[in-house]
Amino acid sequence: MKYELIELEENHEFYGTGVNYQIKALKDFGNVKKGDLGGYVNNEHNLSQIGNCWIYDNATMFDNARMRDYARMFDDAIMRGNSTMYDNSTMYDDAAMFDNTRMLDNTIMLDNARMLDNARMYGNARMYGNSVLSIELLNGYLFGDIELHCQEDIKTISHIGRDNSILTLVRYKEVIYASRGCFQGTLDELIEKATKEDNKHYLHIKEISNLLFK
Repeated sequence: MKYELIELEENHEFYGTGVNYQIKALKDFGNVKKGDLGGYVNNEHNLSQIGNCWIYDNATMFDNARMRDYARMFDDAIMRGNSTMYDNSTMYDDAAMFDNTRMLDNTIMLDNARMLDNARMYGNARMYGNSVLSIELLNGYLFGDIELHCQEDIKTISHIGRDNSILTLVRYKEVIYASRGCFQGTLDELIEKATKEDNKHYLHIKEISNLLFK
């Protein structure tokens, strides 16, 4: 075992909030030293005893949230519901995960960023500011090297394509990324794919995108 649980006393500021224990390292691993106190959990199932994953500062894990591998939480970050962090994913500041959200690979959340519903982050994606990722935005996926700084970088177009679904566009470093159904990539790649398939529903999508992000 790499850590033990210290039950919170009644006078602790987090007592009765849904977290029951503070974690304490039983050995050295990563940059954690034996005896270091970490963040707060609901139970031992929240934080894996394997790997270098760790909860720092006042970060908290509620409900059935899970962390494993080399994932880390700092500051006042929060995980609730069935949210999960894998690989080298990291949370800072007041970032929060809810519901059935997932962070994988080298993803990072900072500031007041929020993940909701069944949203997923993978690759080298980043979330900053007051940005929100949910099933209604980007179909719940933030991918590649995209950095989401604010909601002004996201636009949605409804009733598009043969099945009248929703197309989500994200602007990052002057490149427009598109997410629709199973497709995730740049807008140019989507247009190229549609052209090859003789799909005329995207004939003027470039002009519409330019107007939306004007």
